[in-house]
Amino acid sequence: MKLPALLCPVLLAIPLEDVEHATRHFRLIVSGTIEEAQEAGEVLELARERLKALFRAQPARKKGARHTVRILENRLSWLTAIRSRGVEPPALADFVHYLPDEDTVFLYGGETAYARRALLLHGATQQFHCQAKPKNRDLVRTWLTMGLADHLSMHTWDGKTLTLGVLPLACDDDIFGRARAALTAQEFNPAALFEDGIAQPEICMVLIRYLLDESKPARRKKFTKLGLGYNGSKLHPQTYVRLLGDPESLSAQLIDWIDTHQLVLETVAGHWEDRGQGGLYADALGGEARALFKSSPERLLLACRPDESLSATPGVVFEDAGTGSDWTLRVLPEELLVTGTLPDGRPYERAIPHAVRAGKALHLDIVHEEGELTLFAEREQVEHLELDVAAIGLFVEGGSATFEGVSWR
Repeated sequence: MKLPALLCPVLLAIPLEDVEHATRHFRLIVSGTIEEAQEAGEVLELARERLKALFRAQPARKKGARHTVRILENRLSWLTAIRSRGVEPPALADFVHYLPDEDTVFLYGGETAYARRALLLHGATQQFHCQAKPKNRDLVRTWLTMGLADHLSMHTWDGKTLTLGVLPLACDDDIFGRARAALTAQEFNPAALFEDGIAQPEICMVLIRYLLDESKPARRKKFTKLGLGYNGSKLHPQTYVRLLGDPESLSAQLIDWIDTHQLVLETVAGHWEDRGQGGLYADALGGEARALFKSSPERLLLACRPDESLSATPGVVFEDAGTGSDWTLRVLPEELLVTGTLPDGRPYERAIPHAVRAGKALHLDIVHEEGELTLFAEREQVEHLELDVAAIGLFVEGGSATFEGVSWR
């Protein structure tokens, strides 16, 4: 039945009903479905175990007490819920807010499942950090806590295994790129790095990752001992950051660090999510999803499962350095399709049959060196082109697909 157009806005305005779900440590009140509440509870319990290991502490357990997490439908209901507690959120606060006195996280938003989980993990980190040690209660909105929350909310989740604080292959929000842009902006004042409430959350996150860098064990040890309070002392974040040197020098070090520790792929279109273990999910949203390597690899290995229904076509794209045009390798149910434009302007198209059975993954090995591109499928060379590649990327047309075992050098 087709609804009259005038009724649609009214129906869309009907708020979602709250559902409640309790786990061992959490009480969730969710404007959504019970399935959404259950998955959020599962993620929160797994995250709690990871946070215990990181902070070497955990909140005191009171019999029958649980941490509360409220997931609201939109910003208006989020603001209303917070204000109903007699609290006005800070002017710059959005999406996530934690009230220590009530031990309640309020959150809303997230266009994708990944983004919604990231917000959930952000709030859970604030909550855990505050409740794990009484001395942390006045650090809730410092660069230390907010940076840790952003850092740990970058995650992979395949429905079973949750990993926090990862460097994903790709992310719809390039927080590293935003941090670099903020640090290199003409109006940026390096002295802001020593202010307790840094306005740019992306800089807080990068600073945390810089301090936790495992390739610098002395710096990491100092931070975990003093910044995270492993020695039982309490060093205020503003005091700690002053131990890192002068602002100009630290700012320059952060910029250099970002250049070698940022996302591997830049998303151009569609939604992308790192599922862990080399798995990369892409949703074309009915059009095209595309992500480009920030630095073109000399060798790329991956696997794709051809979609028998043809509702989604995964592939690899190569930008011709000479013409700027695209060459594409599409993975179809019975063949690989290579298309492009030759130097003289003639179109090139070649279908290469493959014998991969339905539901199985086709393994690709792509080698690019000295103006030549060689394609291998299931360890057999299937194409060789004289092509100077300026950029390499992944794409999905139509629906969604997962690239498996993605690795490169």
